[in-house]
Amino acid sequence: MSDSTFALPQTLTVLRDLLERLAALSSFDGVRLLVERVAALTPAHTATLYLVQDLTRVITPAGAQTTDEKHVAEVIGWAEPRPTGTHDSPTLPNAPARAEVLRDTGGLLGVLLLPTPPAPEADESVALLLGLLTQIAAKLRAEDARARYIHNQDQFVTDFVHDLRTPMTVVKSTADVVETALAQSGDTGYSKMLKRIMGNIDAISDLLEHVFVAGVYDPDTGRYTLMREPVDLETIVSSIIKNLTASAQKKGLQLSASIDSGLPILSADKSMLSRAVTNLVDNAVKYTNEGEVAVRVQRMSDGVLISVRDTGVGLGEEAKRRVFEKFFRANNLRHSNIKGTGLGLFIVHSAAVHHGGRAWVESEPDKGSTFFLSLPLRHAAES
Repeated sequence: MSDSTFALPQTLTVLRDLLERLAALSSFDGVRLLVERVAALTPAHTATLYLVQDLTRVITPAGAQTTDEKHVAEVIGWAEPRPTGTHDSPTLPNAPARAEVLRDTGGLLGVLLLPTPPAPEADESVALLLGLLTQIAAKLRAEDARARYIHNQDQFVTDFVHDLRTPMTVVKSTADVVETALAQSGDTGYSKMLKRIMGNIDAISDLLEHVFVAGVYDPDTGRYTLMREPVDLETIVSSIIKNLTASAQKKGLQLSASIDSGLPILSADKSMLSRAVTNLVDNAVKYTNEGEVAVRVQRMSDGVLISVRDTGVGLGEEAKRRVFEKFFRANNLRHSNIKGTGLGLFIVHSAAVHHGGRAWVESEPDKGSTFFLSLPLRHAAES
């Protein structure tokens, strides 16, 4: 294939294949990869595609020169008042032989600059390429808008919850003072009522804290900076088991831990890791009615593996796929009375991502579940 022509049969086949795959794509990254692959099929190695949604975004085939933001702005400025179609553009920077304007009903999508005109027999290929690029650019713009909306929504929730935490703390402190005064005066009736109010205040405060932490930890939209320090997993897990033993015993559950000897001291965010492991164990206790919850910490060749196994109701296929999603809660009638936000396991997932590890679950309905949190050793300091 020469620089000035399309290889008709092969190019058409590839483009049609990409066009079919595009319809099923939901991943923004996948669309970006498709754009890069399509750019590689343009008729000359210096052909350049500019997308309007970000003037600094320039997608080119391998080896092409990336132009600066000013050049991109000039190209967009040239294309904006023009109707859909092909225009000669000898006055543009780098003097491309042909410029294809990409538009849809929402307006300008981008411009494809071809420094060498394709041969006349390549018209069908050009038309197919432009149709594909238009669809991809439109999808990119829609995904950008959706991402901005989700980010703004998450930011609003995080800021809103943050602002609520202070007045809730004041209310709790005031209620504590009043409850103490009532108890000292011997007014047990009002003291009991106030204790009930304080219990609900604690529940609301815990809910706000959960939502706030999930928003801050979110790997995609959060603003959390990992605070690494030497972390002893044995100490963390032992403390969590001690704190949750009473809750397990109330339900008649056996709560145990098995920890490998000689675990490395990890360089990790202690607060985030403690919260994640606590969520795993607390979830297992809450959703298990009989049997046991067993925690295990293992030294692996490339990291440390924390697993929490329960004898609860287990999870179906959909729940296993979505259990680490934000706000997801499995629809199980046997646990409909358990209050929750659907954020506990999302926080576990976030902690895994921040530390370069991963979280997953193995489960079957009525056969219990085992949740895993793996942490790499690349930041570990051997003790």
